[in-house]
Amino acid sequence: MKKIVEEWYLRKDVVNFLLKFSKNREFVPMFEDGSFGKRPFTLQYEQDIIELVNSSVVSFHCSVERWLNVSMLRAGMSKEDLDNLRIGFDFIIDPDTKDFLIAKDVVKGIIECLKDHGVKSFLIKFSGGKSFHIFIPYEAIPKMINFKETTKMFPEIYRILIEYMKEYCRDIISARILSSFDISELCEIYNLKINDLIENNEFNPYSIINLDVFSHRHLYRSFYSLHEKTLLVSVPVDVKDLDKFDKTDASVERVKVVDFEFKDTNDAEILFIEALDWFEKNKEKFSDIKIKAKTMNKKIKKEIPEKYFPPCIKNILNGLEDGRKRGLFLLINFLKKCGYDNEKIMKIIDEWNKKNKTPLPDRYVLSQAKYYLERREEPYVLPSCNRSEYYDDTKFCTPDMICQNKNIKNPINYVFKKIKNDKSN
Repeated sequence: MKKIVEEWYLRKDVVNFLLKFSKNREFVPMFEDGSFGKRPFTLQYEQDIIELVNSSVVSFHCSVERWLNVSMLRAGMSKEDLDNLRIGFDFIIDPDTKDFLIAKDVVKGIIECLKDHGVKSFLIKFSGGKSFHIFIPYEAIPKMINFKETTKMFPEIYRILIEYMKEYCRDIISARILSSFDISELCEIYNLKINDLIENNEFNPYSIINLDVFSHRHLYRSFYSLHEKTLLVSVPVDVKDLDKFDKTDASVERVKVVDFEFKDTNDAEILFIEALDWFEKNKEKFSDIKIKAKTMNKKIKKEIPEKYFPPCIKNILNGLEDGRKRGLFLLINFLKKCGYDNEKIMKIIDEWNKKNKTPLPDRYVLSQAKYYLERREEPYVLPSCNRSEYYDDTKFCTPDMICQNKNIKNPINYVFKKIKNDKSN
Protein backbone atom coordinates (compact mmCIF):
# COMPACT_ATOMS: atom_id res chain seq x y z
CA MET A 1 0.00 0.00 0.00
CA LYS A 2 2.65 2.53 1.04
CA LYS A 3 4.48 2.26 -2.28
CA ILE A 4 1.29 2.89 -4.31
CA VAL A 5 0.32 5.84 -2.09
CA GLU A 6 3.75 7.45 -2.33
CA GLU A 7 4.03 7.00 -6.09
CA TRP A 8 0.58 8.47 -6.62
CA TYR A 9 0.58 11.50 -4.33
CA LEU A 10 4.13 12.53 -5.18
CA ARG A 11 3.35 12.72 -8.89
CA LYS A 12 3.67 16.34 -9.97
CA ASP A 13 0.38 16.38 -11.90
CA VAL A 14 -1.48 14.94 -8.89
CA VAL A 15 0.12 17.44 -6.50
CA ASN A 16 -0.76 20.37 -8.77
CA PHE A 17 -4.36 19.26 -9.14
CA LEU A 18 -4.96 18.67 -5.42
CA LEU A 19 -3.45 22.03 -4.46
CA LYS A 20 -5.63 23.82 -7.00
CA PHE A 21 -8.83 21.93 -6.20
CA SER A 22 -8.42 22.41 -2.45
CA LYS A 23 -8.77 26.20 -2.74
CA ASN A 24 -11.67 27.45 -0.57
CA ARG A 25 -12.50 23.87 0.41
CA GLU A 26 -11.87 21.85 3.52
CA PHE A 27 -9.47 19.16 2.36
CA VAL A 28 -9.17 16.52 5.05
CA PRO A 29 -6.77 13.55 4.96
CA MET A 30 -7.76 10.01 5.89
CA PHE A 31 -5.06 7.69 7.23
CA GLU A 32 -4.37 3.96 7.00
CA ASP A 33 -6.24 3.24 10.25
CA GLY A 34 -9.43 4.88 8.88
CA SER A 35 -9.17 8.03 11.01
CA PHE A 36 -9.57 11.54 9.62
CA GLY A 37 -7.08 14.32 10.17
CA LYS A 38 -7.90 17.25 12.39
CA ARG A 39 -10.49 19.72 11.08
CA PRO A 40 -10.56 22.33 9.74
CA PHE A 41 -7.75 21.61 7.31
CA THR A 42 -6.87 22.41 3.72
CA LEU A 43 -3.83 22.03 1.50
CA GLN A 44 -1.68 25.07 0.84
CA TYR A 45 1.75 23.87 -0.21
CA GLU A 46 3.34 20.85 -1.86
CA GLN A 47 5.14 20.19 1.42
CA ASP A 48 1.74 19.61 3.09
CA ILE A 49 1.16 16.62 0.81
CA ILE A 50 4.67 15.25 1.32
CA GLU A 51 4.30 15.42 5.10
CA LEU A 52 0.91 13.70 4.98
CA VAL A 53 2.26 10.92 2.77
CA ASN A 54 5.01 10.38 5.34
CA SER A 55 2.29 10.21 8.01
CA SER A 56 0.46 7.31 6.25
CA VAL A 57 -2.27 9.29 4.47
CA VAL A 58 -4.34 7.21 2.04
CA SER A 59 -7.13 9.46 0.77
CA PHE A 60 -8.35 13.07 0.72
CA HIS A 61 -11.92 14.15 1.37
CA CYS A 62 -13.13 17.64 0.49
CA SER A 63 -16.09 19.76 1.51
CA VAL A 64 -19.26 20.21 -0.50
CA GLU A 65 -19.23 23.83 0.67
CA ARG A 66 -16.70 26.47 -0.35
CA TRP A 67 -15.45 28.87 2.29
CA LEU A 68 -14.00 32.36 2.48
CA ASN A 69 -11.48 31.16 5.04
CA VAL A 70 -11.31 27.48 5.96
CA SER A 71 -9.25 28.17 9.08
CA MET A 72 -12.16 30.14 10.61
CA LEU A 73 -14.41 27.06 10.75
CA ARG A 74 -15.19 25.75 14.23
CA ALA A 75 -17.35 22.96 15.65
CA GLY A 76 -20.77 24.12 16.82
CA MET A 77 -20.93 27.28 14.67
CA SER A 78 -24.38 28.85 14.27
CA LYS A 79 -26.15 28.73 10.92
CA GLU A 80 -25.75 32.50 10.63
CA ASP A 81 -21.98 32.29 11.10
CA LEU A 82 -21.71 29.41 8.62
CA ASP A 83 -23.83 31.32 6.09
CA ASN A 84 -21.59 34.37 6.40
CA LEU A 85 -18.44 32.30 5.93
CA ARG A 86 -19.77 30.20 3.04
CA ILE A 87 -19.04 31.37 -0.53
CA GLY A 88 -21.27 28.72 -2.06
CA PHE A 89 -21.53 24.99 -2.54
CA ASP A 90 -21.17 22.30 -5.17
CA PHE A 91 -24.12 19.98 -5.75
CA ILE A 92 -23.01 16.34 -5.44
CA ILE A 93 -25.44 13.58 -6.36
CA ASP A 94 -24.30 10.37 -4.69
CA PRO A 95 -26.40 7.38 -5.83
CA ASP A 96 -25.26 4.56 -3.58
CA THR A 97 -25.83 1.06 -4.93
CA LYS A 98 -23.67 -2.01 -4.53
CA ASP A 99 -23.60 -3.23 -8.15
CA PHE A 100 -21.18 -1.53 -10.55
CA LEU A 101 -23.24 -2.13 -13.73
CA ILE A 102 -26.47 -0.98 -12.11
CA ALA A 103 -24.61 2.12 -10.88
CA LYS A 104 -23.91 2.98 -14.53
CA ASP A 105 -27.62 2.71 -15.42
CA VAL A 106 -28.49 4.95 -12.47
CA VAL A 107 -25.93 7.57 -13.51
CA LYS A 108 -27.21 7.58 -17.10
CA GLY A 109 -30.74 8.14 -15.80
CA ILE A 110 -29.63 11.05 -13.62
CA ILE A 111 -27.66 12.60 -16.49
CA GLU A 112 -30.77 12.39 -18.67
CA CYS A 113 -32.69 14.29 -15.98
CA LEU A 114 -29.99 16.96 -15.72
CA LYS A 115 -29.98 17.48 -19.47
CA ASP A 116 -33.78 17.80 -19.41
CA HIS A 117 -33.22 20.79 -17.12
CA GLY A 118 -30.52 22.33 -19.31
CA VAL A 119 -27.63 21.41 -17.01
CA LYS A 120 -24.44 20.99 -19.03
CA SER A 121 -21.77 21.81 -16.46
CA PHE A 122 -21.35 18.53 -14.64
CA LEU A 123 -18.80 15.76 -14.20
CA ILE A 124 -19.13 12.07 -13.46
CA LYS A 125 -16.62 10.85 -10.88
CA PHE A 126 -15.89 7.20 -10.18
CA SER A 127 -15.94 6.81 -6.40
CA GLY A 128 -13.06 4.35 -6.41
CA GLY A 129 -15.42 1.69 -5.04
CA LYS A 130 -18.64 0.45 -6.65
CA SER A 131 -20.43 3.61 -7.71
CA PHE A 132 -20.16 7.12 -9.12
CA HIS A 133 -20.78 10.70 -8.03
CA ILE A 134 -22.30 13.38 -10.27
CA PHE A 135 -20.65 16.73 -9.59
CA ILE A 136 -22.38 20.03 -10.44
CA PRO A 137 -20.03 22.90 -9.56
CA TYR A 138 -20.86 26.07 -7.68
CA GLU A 139 -20.18 27.98 -10.91
CA ALA A 140 -23.28 26.40 -12.52
CA ILE A 141 -25.56 27.22 -9.58
CA PRO A 142 -27.68 30.41 -9.59
CA LYS A 143 -26.37 32.87 -7.03
CA MET A 144 -29.80 34.35 -6.30
CA ILE A 145 -33.34 32.97 -6.43
CA ASN A 146 -36.10 35.51 -5.86
CA PHE A 147 -33.67 37.99 -4.35
CA LYS A 148 -32.42 35.44 -1.81
CA GLU A 149 -28.82 34.23 -1.85
CA THR A 150 -28.75 30.55 -2.77
CA THR A 151 -25.78 29.91 -0.50
CA LYS A 152 -27.91 30.90 2.51
CA MET A 153 -30.49 28.25 1.60
CA PHE A 154 -27.95 25.52 2.37
CA PRO A 155 -28.45 22.75 3.48
CA GLU A 156 -32.25 22.86 3.05
CA ILE A 157 -32.01 23.50 -0.71
CA TYR A 158 -29.73 20.48 -1.00
CA ARG A 159 -32.36 18.14 0.38
CA ILE A 160 -35.06 19.71 -1.79
CA LEU A 161 -32.92 19.14 -4.88
CA ILE A 162 -32.32 15.49 -3.96
CA GLU A 163 -36.00 14.83 -3.22
CA TYR A 164 -37.03 16.52 -6.47
CA MET A 165 -34.44 14.55 -8.46
CA LYS A 166 -35.67 11.30 -6.89
CA GLU A 167 -39.22 12.09 -7.98
CA TYR A 168 -38.26 13.29 -11.45
CA CYS A 169 -35.78 10.49 -12.17
CA ARG A 170 -37.80 7.62 -10.75
CA ASP A 171 -39.37 6.31 -13.97
CA ILE A 172 -36.29 7.07 -16.06
CA ILE A 173 -33.93 5.21 -13.72
CA SER A 174 -36.39 2.34 -13.35
CA ALA A 175 -36.67 1.92 -17.13
CA ARG A 176 -32.89 1.95 -17.55
CA ILE A 177 -32.31 -0.67 -14.85
CA LEU A 178 -35.09 -2.94 -16.15
CA SER A 179 -33.69 -2.71 -19.68
CA SER A 180 -30.50 -4.36 -18.35
CA PHE A 181 -31.78 -6.62 -15.55
CA ASP A 182 -35.03 -8.41 -14.81
CA ILE A 183 -36.58 -8.47 -11.33
CA SER A 184 -35.33 -11.97 -10.53
CA GLU A 185 -31.74 -10.91 -11.31
CA LEU A 186 -32.11 -7.88 -9.06
CA CYS A 187 -33.42 -10.09 -6.25
CA GLU A 188 -30.35 -12.29 -6.59
CA ILE A 189 -27.86 -9.40 -6.76
CA TYR A 190 -29.29 -7.65 -3.69
CA ASN A 191 -30.45 -10.75 -1.81
CA LEU A 192 -34.01 -9.42 -1.64
CA LYS A 193 -37.48 -10.82 -2.28
CA ILE A 194 -39.68 -9.57 -5.12
CA ASN A 195 -42.00 -7.84 -2.65
CA ASP A 196 -39.02 -5.83 -1.38
CA LEU A 197 -38.55 -4.32 -4.85
CA ILE A 198 -42.19 -3.59 -5.70
CA GLU A 199 -44.25 -0.59 -4.63
CA ASN A 200 -47.76 0.08 -5.96
CA ASN A 201 -47.32 -2.80 -8.43
CA GLU A 202 -44.23 -1.18 -9.95
CA PHE A 203 -40.50 -1.61 -9.52
CA ASN A 204 -39.20 0.92 -7.01
CA PRO A 205 -35.60 1.77 -7.99
CA TYR A 206 -35.00 3.30 -4.56
CA SER A 207 -35.35 -0.13 -3.00
CA ILE A 208 -31.81 -0.76 -4.28
CA ILE A 209 -30.48 2.82 -4.54
CA ASN A 210 -29.86 5.33 -1.80
CA LEU A 211 -29.46 9.01 -2.71
CA ASP A 212 -27.55 10.61 0.14
CA VAL A 213 -28.44 14.08 1.43
CA PHE A 214 -25.51 16.20 2.60
CA SER A 215 -25.51 18.67 5.46
CA HIS A 216 -23.16 21.31 6.89
CA ARG A 217 -19.46 20.54 6.42
CA HIS A 218 -20.09 17.22 4.69
CA LEU A 219 -17.03 15.67 3.05
CA TYR A 220 -16.76 13.51 -0.05
CA ARG A 221 -13.76 11.80 -1.66
CA SER A 222 -11.90 14.30 -3.82
CA PHE A 223 -11.24 13.98 -7.51
CA TYR A 224 -7.93 12.14 -7.98
CA SER A 225 -7.87 10.86 -4.41
CA LEU A 226 -7.15 7.20 -3.86
CA HIS A 227 -9.93 5.05 -2.40
CA GLU A 228 -8.73 3.97 1.03
CA LYS A 229 -9.83 0.33 0.56
CA THR A 230 -9.35 -0.41 -3.16
CA LEU A 231 -6.47 2.04 -3.83
CA LEU A 232 -8.22 2.92 -7.09
CA VAL A 233 -8.30 6.56 -8.16
CA SER A 234 -11.50 8.60 -7.83
CA VAL A 235 -11.23 9.66 -11.43
CA PRO A 236 -13.51 11.74 -13.71
CA VAL A 237 -15.31 9.69 -16.37
CA ASP A 238 -16.51 11.21 -19.62
CA VAL A 239 -20.20 10.55 -20.33
CA LYS A 240 -19.36 8.97 -23.68
CA ASP A 241 -16.90 6.60 -21.98
CA LEU A 242 -19.20 5.49 -19.16
CA ASP A 243 -20.37 2.23 -20.77
CA LYS A 244 -16.86 0.99 -21.46
CA PHE A 245 -15.34 2.30 -18.22
CA ASP A 246 -13.80 -0.49 -16.17
CA LYS A 247 -12.47 -0.32 -12.63
CA THR A 248 -9.00 -1.13 -13.96
CA ASP A 249 -9.12 2.23 -15.78
CA ALA A 250 -8.82 3.80 -12.32
CA SER A 251 -5.61 2.01 -11.36
CA VAL A 252 -2.77 4.44 -10.61
CA GLU A 253 -0.61 3.27 -13.52
CA ARG A 254 -3.39 3.97 -16.05
CA VAL A 255 -4.75 7.30 -14.83
CA LYS A 256 -3.73 10.53 -16.52
CA VAL A 257 -4.65 13.65 -14.59
CA VAL A 258 -6.83 15.97 -16.64
CA ASP A 259 -7.32 19.42 -15.17
CA PHE A 260 -10.71 21.10 -15.47
CA GLU A 261 -12.18 24.51 -14.81
CA PHE A 262 -15.76 25.73 -14.78
CA LYS A 263 -16.92 29.15 -15.92
CA ASP A 264 -19.88 30.93 -14.34
CA THR A 265 -22.61 29.44 -16.51
CA ASN A 266 -25.62 29.51 -14.18
CA ASP A 267 -26.95 26.57 -16.21
CA ALA A 268 -28.45 24.79 -13.18
CA GLU A 269 -30.91 27.67 -12.78
CA ILE A 270 -33.91 25.79 -14.19
CA LEU A 271 -33.15 22.76 -12.02
CA PHE A 272 -33.10 24.88 -8.85
CA ILE A 273 -36.26 26.81 -9.72
CA GLU A 274 -38.16 23.66 -10.72
CA ALA A 275 -37.08 21.94 -7.50
CA LEU A 276 -38.33 24.85 -5.40
CA ASP A 277 -41.62 25.00 -7.32
CA TRP A 278 -42.05 21.27 -6.74
CA PHE A 279 -41.29 21.71 -3.05
CA GLU A 280 -43.92 24.43 -2.69
CA LYS A 281 -46.55 21.99 -3.99
CA ASN A 282 -45.32 19.12 -1.80
CA LYS A 283 -44.02 20.82 1.33
CA GLU A 284 -46.62 19.19 3.58
CA LYS A 285 -44.62 15.95 3.09
CA PHE A 286 -41.47 17.68 4.33
CA SER A 287 -42.58 19.62 7.38
CA ASP A 288 -39.04 19.44 8.79
CA ILE A 289 -37.64 21.54 5.91
CA LYS A 290 -37.87 25.24 6.73
CA ILE A 291 -37.05 27.41 3.76
CA LYS A 292 -38.49 30.61 2.31
CA ALA A 293 -37.81 30.75 -1.38
CA LYS A 294 -41.16 30.60 -3.09
CA THR A 295 -40.75 31.27 -6.78
CA MET A 296 -42.90 33.90 -8.38
CA ASN A 297 -45.03 32.83 -11.33
CA LYS A 298 -47.59 35.11 -12.94
CA LYS A 299 -50.61 33.06 -14.00
CA ILE A 300 -51.94 33.84 -17.49
CA LYS A 301 -55.55 32.74 -17.92
CA LYS A 302 -56.26 33.88 -21.51
CA GLU A 303 -54.33 33.03 -24.65
CA ILE A 304 -51.71 35.66 -25.41
CA PRO A 305 -51.98 36.65 -29.11
CA GLU A 306 -48.93 35.94 -31.29
CA LYS A 307 -48.33 39.66 -31.83
CA TYR A 308 -46.98 39.79 -28.26
CA PHE A 309 -44.52 36.91 -28.77
CA PRO A 310 -40.79 37.75 -28.58
CA PRO A 311 -38.58 37.44 -31.69
CA CYS A 312 -36.99 34.18 -30.49
CA ILE A 313 -40.35 32.39 -30.29
CA LYS A 314 -41.46 33.79 -33.66
CA ASN A 315 -38.21 32.55 -35.18
CA ILE A 316 -38.82 29.08 -33.77
CA LEU A 317 -42.39 29.06 -35.12
CA ASN A 318 -41.06 29.76 -38.62
CA GLY A 319 -39.30 26.38 -38.63
CA LEU A 320 -35.73 25.40 -37.82
CA GLU A 321 -32.70 23.81 -39.36
CA ASP A 322 -30.75 23.41 -36.08
CA GLY A 323 -31.77 23.33 -32.42
CA ARG A 324 -35.12 21.63 -33.05
CA LYS A 325 -35.23 19.80 -29.69
CA ARG A 326 -34.45 22.95 -27.72
CA GLY A 327 -36.95 24.78 -29.90
CA LEU A 328 -39.63 22.22 -29.04
CA PHE A 329 -38.89 22.53 -25.31
CA LEU A 330 -39.13 26.34 -25.45
CA LEU A 331 -42.23 26.32 -27.64
CA ILE A 332 -44.30 23.89 -25.55
CA ASN A 333 -43.51 25.59 -22.26
CA PHE A 334 -43.86 29.12 -23.63
CA LEU A 335 -47.30 28.37 -25.09
CA LYS A 336 -48.43 26.65 -21.91
CA LYS A 337 -47.23 29.62 -19.91
CA CYS A 338 -49.13 31.94 -22.28
CA GLY A 339 -52.50 30.34 -21.53
CA TYR A 340 -52.85 27.96 -24.48
CA ASP A 341 -54.67 24.69 -23.79
CA ASN A 342 -53.12 21.32 -24.60
CA GLU A 343 -55.15 20.75 -27.76
CA LYS A 344 -54.14 24.12 -29.22
CA ILE A 345 -50.49 23.56 -28.31
CA MET A 346 -50.49 20.14 -30.01
CA LYS A 347 -51.92 21.70 -33.16
CA ILE A 348 -49.31 24.48 -33.18
CA ILE A 349 -46.33 22.18 -32.63
CA ASP A 350 -47.60 19.74 -35.28
CA GLU A 351 -47.74 22.58 -37.83
CA TRP A 352 -44.36 23.87 -36.60
CA ASN A 353 -42.65 20.50 -36.98
CA LYS A 354 -43.73 20.31 -40.63
CA LYS A 355 -41.94 23.63 -41.26
CA ASN A 356 -38.61 22.33 -39.92
CA LYS A 357 -36.01 21.55 -42.57
CA THR A 358 -35.86 18.02 -41.14
CA PRO A 359 -38.94 17.36 -38.97
CA LEU A 360 -38.44 15.71 -35.61
CA PRO A 361 -39.77 12.13 -35.41
CA ASP A 362 -43.48 12.16 -34.50
CA ARG A 363 -42.79 9.73 -31.67
CA TYR A 364 -40.27 12.11 -30.09
CA VAL A 365 -42.61 15.10 -30.39
CA LEU A 366 -45.50 13.14 -28.85
CA SER A 367 -43.38 11.83 -25.96
CA GLN A 368 -42.14 15.34 -25.13
CA ALA A 369 -45.61 16.81 -25.43
CA LYS A 370 -47.06 14.07 -23.23
CA TYR A 371 -44.54 14.79 -20.49
CA TYR A 372 -44.74 18.58 -20.54
CA LEU A 373 -48.50 18.83 -21.13
CA GLU A 374 -49.94 15.88 -19.24
CA ARG A 375 -47.51 14.85 -16.52
CA ARG A 376 -46.60 18.36 -15.45
CA GLU A 377 -49.24 20.58 -13.92
CA GLU A 378 -47.12 23.70 -14.42
CA PRO A 379 -44.87 24.61 -17.37
CA TYR A 380 -41.12 24.79 -16.94
CA VAL A 381 -39.58 28.12 -16.05
CA LEU A 382 -38.11 29.30 -19.36
CA PRO A 383 -34.32 29.74 -19.52
CA SER A 384 -32.99 33.27 -19.03
CA CYS A 385 -32.10 35.23 -22.16
CA ASN A 386 -28.42 35.10 -21.19
CA ARG A 387 -28.40 31.32 -21.66
CA SER A 388 -26.59 31.36 -25.02
CA GLU A 389 -26.99 27.62 -25.60
CA TYR A 390 -30.76 28.12 -25.84
CA TYR A 391 -30.92 31.34 -27.83
CA ASP A 392 -27.68 32.67 -29.37
CA ASP A 393 -26.03 29.35 -30.30
CA THR A 394 -29.19 28.21 -32.06
CA LYS A 395 -29.71 31.60 -33.74
CA PHE A 396 -33.20 31.93 -32.20
CA CYS A 397 -32.26 35.29 -30.70
CA THR A 398 -32.72 38.35 -32.94
CA PRO A 399 -33.43 41.16 -30.43
CA ASP A 400 -35.88 43.93 -31.25
CA MET A 401 -36.15 47.33 -29.54
CA ILE A 402 -38.08 45.94 -26.57
CA CYS A 403 -35.39 43.30 -25.98
CA GLN A 404 -32.67 45.94 -26.11
CA ASN A 405 -34.34 48.69 -24.09
CA LYS A 406 -36.49 46.90 -21.51
CA ASN A 407 -33.99 44.67 -19.69
CA ILE A 408 -35.75 41.47 -20.76
CA LYS A 409 -34.94 38.45 -18.57
CA ASN A 410 -36.71 35.67 -20.51
CA PRO A 411 -39.37 35.23 -23.25
CA ILE A 412 -42.31 35.44 -20.82
CA ASN A 413 -40.90 38.63 -19.33
CA TYR A 414 -40.95 40.05 -22.89
CA VAL A 415 -44.68 39.31 -23.18
CA PHE A 416 -45.52 41.24 -20.01
CA LYS A 417 -43.29 44.16 -21.05
CA LYS A 418 -44.84 44.37 -24.52
CA ILE A 419 -48.41 44.23 -23.21
CA LYS A 420 -47.57 46.95 -20.69
CA ASN A 421 -45.86 48.97 -23.43
CA ASP A 422 -48.92 48.77 -25.69
CA LYS A 423 -51.26 49.81 -22.88
CA SER A 424 -49.13 52.85 -22.06
CA ASN A 425 -49.28 53.91 -25.71
